[in-house]
Amino acid sequence: MKKQNVDIAALVDEEGRAMESAPDVAVPPSSVKRGNGRSKTLQVRLNPEEYEELERIAATRGLPTSTVAREAILRMVQPEASRTAAANRVIEEFTRYIDAIGDIRHDVTGDAVSSEDVAFDPEAVPRTIIR
Repeated sequence: MKKQNVDIAALVDEEGRAMESAPDVAVPPSSVKRGNGRSKTLQVRLNPEEYEELERIAATRGLPTSTVAREAILRMVQPEASRTAAANRVIEEFTRYIDAIGDIRHDVTGDAVSSEDVAFDPEAVPRTIIR
């Protein structure tokens, strides 16, 4: 994107004249919202190597360092929300697979088994799969 040269003083002067020419025109309401309702700040100490790695990851993704740090924290606090659609599909497919094995076992042995009988914790899925 090409940066345009703008004469700020001329722009302010032009806007001022426009406002003075129509003083009864209401100024539309506006607001600035940041932080998605977040009001708490957390300071975290990192050693230089940790901080450099966080900066490298952020630069690679084109994001601010604080955003990448927040994402990491939220993955720990809300793991179910951090899973990608692909990870959720893997979990769903695995559940169907376990149910299919149970159906086969039932056909062979007469014992019923379902995914609910298998100790499967989606939170225990390695982070390499979830990313």
